[in-house]
Amino acid sequence: MIDISRFFGSRLDNNMSFQKGNKINVGRKRSEEFKEKIRKNNARFWLGKKRSQKTKEKIRKTNKEKGLKPPSRKGIKHTEKTKQKMKDNSFLKGKFGKEHPTWLGGISFEPYGLEFNEDLKEVIRNRDRRKCQICKKTELENKVKLSIHHINYDKRNNDPKNLISLCLKCHSKTNNNREYWINYFKNNE
Repeated sequence: MIDISRFFGSRLDNNMSFQKGNKINVGRKRSEEFKEKIRKNNARFWLGKKRSQKTKEKIRKTNKEKGLKPPSRKGIKHTEKTKQKMKDNSFLKGKFGKEHPTWLGGISFEPYGLEFNEDLKEVIRNRDRRKCQICKKTELENKVKLSIHHINYDKRNNDPKNLISLCLKCHSKTNNNREYWINYFKNNE
């Protein structure tokens, strides 16, 4: 043990000694007024203060050595003007389909084919009056768009006669016992 009275003089009781792990302020009660004062003094201490370029470089170097990265800008809200500037200056502006650098020849549609798109799905939903063809619940009741199911399970056969609107619950039922569901839909046309 180290006798700390020699460092602090008569302010401390001579019997008080420092032990590793002792925490002097543990359990000490602080008033809300005191806590607020500390909060205000500590919060954002450097805000509005200027740092020299030399100091900034030292901080940058130290953070790099420690493996620290600059704070992320994720979650920062941009003004509409800034968003428009970013869109206008984007190197991908106007690059769709074959012009886009990540284009892989249209394989993202596989195994469905290019004609199985949102327009076709909307046509089928409207044809079926936006009702699930098994439980008869509407899109409004389900609170989600109806899925489009291939009756014969051939994803390349996008003939409207082979497509039907189903809610998510009923669509998941059709994943099992395929023969039963093929017959069910053929008999209920």
